[in-house]
Amino acid sequence: MKPSDLSRAAGIARAVGLAAAGRRVPLIASWNVTFRCNLRCAYCGVCRPGVREGGTDEALRVLRELAALGTRYVGLSGGEPFVRADLGTIVGAAADLGMQVRVQTNGTLAAGRIGEVRRAAEVQVSLDGPADVHDAVRGEGVFAAVEATVAACRDAGIAVLADTVLSAANVGRIDDLLATLDRLGIGTYVQPIDAAYAGERDGAGALFPDPAACRAAIDGLIEHRRTGGRAVANSVSGLRHLRSWPDLPPLPCAVWRLMVAVDPDGAIGTCDMAPGYEQGLVRGAASVREAVASLPRDCRCPRCGTGAGIDFNLAARGDPGALLGMLVRRLVA
Repeated sequence: MKPSDLSRAAGIARAVGLAAAGRRVPLIASWNVTFRCNLRCAYCGVCRPGVREGGTDEALRVLRELAALGTRYVGLSGGEPFVRADLGTIVGAAADLGMQVRVQTNGTLAAGRIGEVRRAAEVQVSLDGPADVHDAVRGEGVFAAVEATVAACRDAGIAVLADTVLSAANVGRIDDLLATLDRLGIGTYVQPIDAAYAGERDGAGALFPDPAACRAAIDGLIEHRRTGGRAVANSVSGLRHLRSWPDLPPLPCAVWRLMVAVDPDGAIGTCDMAPGYEQGLVRGAASVREAVASLPRDCRCPRCGTGAGIDFNLAARGDPGALLGMLVRRLVA
């Protein structure tokens, strides 16, 4: 194990110990660095026009303050983070501060700029299936751009993981999804389409699958895992949880003590998938420390629908499969 891995493991142990004692330690920061995007995917309503986007100096200040609070992992998302000309500067600064960086992208602007984010531990691309499925949801030619991004990451030695949204467009094409992932040599985290995430996007309603079809698709993913398949990153326990979509059962949340979310203007919140997230954002605080201290002392979501988030919470409860998957990703990637 490299010294950086040992340091990271020590940071995790410290954060988990403090969290168990009731302290909030932002071990992980989920940062929407922009709400701008060059695509208009059919089921995405995440972009909020009118939110101020902080400049480079402000972003670097937030990074320094997060590092001082114990942040060791930062996920840069959006919108589309590659619309920012300073994305490479942000990634490099986070790496200099000892953070493991993941960049989440739609893949259309990334291939020619992978060199700028070469210090990222992982690039996560949106991928909903083979070209006809993916382009039907995200736009013509997008799948080819994702392929180019995966190839560029491989050439640069950056790990790649996909993020797949289960919808009416792909629940009947799970075998094709798995074959596409196998051909590209990458895995994926899967999650069903979410009403809160889709927002008011025109046409989003038509993409909500029949619940029985969604369960059948998830059963196919579980079978893939059980038979030794490596294309699905979700734990089997996490997939079983998702089988209840759209009526997902409550899951005790561990996120509120170990994660913060950051908006493009530097506002600090809890999980950006939590109900009422926007209303609970802390803006105008004198420092990140002050903002984090002002956050609610608990996070009670009626349900958790994100693949990685479910595994995170299951791991915090000691689920062996989810715990192993989280440790492998956090310590090795």
